[in-house]
Amino acid sequence: GKGEESNLTSFRGNRINIIFYNATAAYYHIEHIAEFLGKWSDTNRLFKSVDADLSCEVYLAGARALGIIDKIITAPLWRLLESSISISEMGAHYQKLQVSLQKWQQDASSLLEGEAVFYEQLAPVNTDQRYRALFEEHTESFNIITKLILEILSSHFLILLERQVADQLPG
Repeated sequence: GKGEESNLTSFRGNRINIIFYNATAAYYHIEHIAEFLGKWSDTNRLFKSVDADLSCEVYLAGARALGIIDKIITAPLWRLLESSISISEMGAHYQKLQVSLQKWQQDASSLLEGEAVFYEQLAPVNTDQRYRALFEEHTESFNIITKLILEILSSHFLILLERQVADQLPG
């Protein structure tokens, strides 16, 4: 009844990036979900559980971190892969991602501020309303939890990147 469309997408046809995309959408819709659940006077245990999860700062920070990964890394990388860039040219972009992930596993502050990985003209970051929700002002404790999750994700992404595209990285 708000005139707002759901940004969540179905699993079918979106398997690669779905967890990041839907985390972005879920984070954007947190207030909508809470308002919807608040309108039910007699809820079942699933609704009660979801409502309780909405007040857990760690869960919300996790959804925010996955959303930031979507907006800054996975969605632009996907657009880059779908562009006219050849496989042989991807090595330089993978190396740029590798350097960023190495930095972010130590300190993800710049990622939390929206630092882009790829060149804007090749793989632009979509700065829509979901992006703005991810990067709006939050409490210091919430930012710290999000930053820690981003650092953990960065270290794991780095391991995966170095395994999956080892032949396209220097050395």
